[in-house]
Amino acid sequence: MTILYQNKKEGLQLQNKDNLKWYNVPYKKNSFIVNTELALQQLTNDKFKATNHREIYNCEKRISIPFFFEPNYDFVLNPALLKIKKKLLYKINNYETFLAQSLKKFVAYKR
Repeated sequence: MTILYQNKKEGLQLQNKDNLKWYNVPYKKNSFIVNTELALQQLTNDKFKATNHREIYNCEKRISIPFFFEPNYDFVLNPALLKIKKKLLYKINNYETFLAQSLKKFVAYKR
């Protein structure tokens, strides 16, 4: 999960999963943006969906302060920990295995 504070300059975009279009996230004073990530999606068995997002280039100076929250590497992404009992949608792994598999999609990590 990422919690983001941004100043008055916009730059974050979210992607609509249905039409794949990107939309600007408007600035709102004294607010935070919460992005859910793939690990939380897996842990909650899709109750919380991961958010495709990106930062776009902005010619003006802007401040973006993200806080990243991640579990320990040995944490098991098991929905049963949250008392979620419906059929599992993902193979249960610890966070280290999940992260290693997730990073394979980025060219820089393919070594």
